[in-house]
Amino acid sequence: MNFTFRGGNSKDIDKLSRLVLAQPLNYIGYKTWAKKALEEFRCGIKQAGLCFCNDHLVGELIYQQHKSINIFCELKNGRVLDKFRRRFILSFLIRQVEFDARENGYLAVVCDSRSDRTDVNDLLLINGYKVIAQADLYREGFKDCIYLKPLVKEESLLVPARRGLIRPS
Repeated sequence: MNFTFRGGNSKDIDKLSRLVLAQPLNYIGYKTWAKKALEEFRCGIKQAGLCFCNDHLVGELIYQQHKSINIFCELKNGRVLDKFRRRFILSFLIRQVEFDARENGYLAVVCDSRSDRTDVNDLLLINGYKVIAQADLYREGFKDCIYLKPLVKEESLLVPARRGLIRPS
């Protein structure tokens, strides 16, 4: 098997659409979110790290500049086809996004995951993310973990942003 990793571009939209829409994981409103996210990818608002095996898309990680904290990069959605799991594909894509985020001046990467998704939560913890809060983000009564990984020394996160001071929890 020949694995290759690269950033996504507009030519990848059909392959990315098939992968993202194929695995909704029973999230409420997922297909609506996915269609909007794919349009934002097409327009350049969102970006994606992609993993191919023998020219077939087998994994993706969609990310963007955080909408309200412009010094943070936000991981939005990661998927790997079942057959290709447990090969550290998402870990590699996460590290690539972190590298890109650091190069583009972001101070931290943030993301969230349902608290019952132990596989995703373990992946984030193993990759150095820390839970900074829990909240019902998408559905009342269902806790989500909010993660942060500084890309700079934590005291450097105390900087002015568009909407005031941002302080780590």
